[in-house]
Amino acid sequence: MASPPSVLNVLGAAVLLLGYASAFSSLPNGKEKVVFIHDGVLDDFLGEVLLMNAAKSGQIDFLGTLVINADSVLPSSVELVYKMRCAMGVDPAAVPVGLSQARLFNAFPWDYRRDSYSMWLLPEMQSIECDIPSVFNDGDAWLEATLEAADDGSITLLQVTALTNIAELFVAKPHLQKKVKKMVWMAGAIDVPGNLEERHFIGFPKCTAAMEWGCAEGESFPEWNVFGDPYSVDTIFEKTTFPIFMVPLDLADQLPIPGEFMEAMAAANSSSCNQAVYGALYKAYDTFAAPQPFYRLWDSAAVMYELFGEAFGAPETSPIGVGTSWDYLGLLVRQSEVDAGQPALASLAQTGSPYDPPAFREVNMLLTLAENGASRIFEFAAQGACAAGTGP
Repeated sequence: MASPPSVLNVLGAAVLLLGYASAFSSLPNGKEKVVFIHDGVLDDFLGEVLLMNAAKSGQIDFLGTLVINADSVLPSSVELVYKMRCAMGVDPAAVPVGLSQARLFNAFPWDYRRDSYSMWLLPEMQSIECDIPSVFNDGDAWLEATLEAADDGSITLLQVTALTNIAELFVAKPHLQKKVKKMVWMAGAIDVPGNLEERHFIGFPKCTAAMEWGCAEGESFPEWNVFGDPYSVDTIFEKTTFPIFMVPLDLADQLPIPGEFMEAMAAANSSSCNQAVYGALYKAYDTFAAPQPFYRLWDSAAVMYELFGEAFGAPETSPIGVGTSWDYLGLLVRQSEVDAGQPALASLAQTGSPYDPPAFREVNMLLTLAENGASRIFEFAAQGACAAGTGP
């Protein structure tokens, strides 16, 4: 078990940072340099494996992982990242793992977060031997130093959680945003309902039909990675200029876990698979996700857009903004809709707040898949989960 997350190994992180920054100039040209920022939920570990596969094949430079304390439980969320590194035969000192001290405005429900702990308890995960530090490295310091050492426009942020950590960083160190080539962000609901559930807000008047805020099934408009911290979304929209490629629920809803995906996962197993990795992922999806019809490939869809973009449709590029008022907290909306008064601009932010008026900026929204895209993505994910040719 790791130490409480409030205690970070700053000295250890500094050693990693110095060594990693000095090696930056030797990284090969032409590869995407990827930082994975997630919150340690089940789907993120498929993403970890896919990125380590891509790094092994020479497709990307996987620089490291920053875990946010959001849709998971500490310390299991960070320990699972270490275990996947070890099962894949990847040295955590070479591809660092760190914990952020960022705190979301709206906390994820505990019944979502416990999935990471339940996954950690699986015998398949417990059987993976790994030297996990007793105190986690300072992920915020690592990300700052990594960006400081990078060339302009060279880093891809693969962010599949709320934007709290990078909003704080770019407000404190605005010059670092120019180091970002692009951000791929799993978040939002554009033309489909969000994913807040009324059962998590019993007694909260904003979730009643009369208030029209939308927590009832089919009526919700916020998605959790936006709702977790809408103010940070507005900050990023206002203060950054790097391209954002957003993978919202509109796309993830087309990638259900029950059914074809689980069939592809079962068919992918063979003697060439890394059984520690494949067994842990298959058991986790089969135990926690497949029995629940609403489960989708959420975060891993964003990872697969980065690695397997040809399976996705062309993005819609449009200026969008976020609601920070109490009535529209977490709403992502096109500027064209606001211009038509749906909803009115004045209703999106509290008058006189730092977020009034809301910032609108162009975002590339992935809303559709290519022809046979779902089947191709399921096969890509399943073959990646097999992790053939990897291991200690």
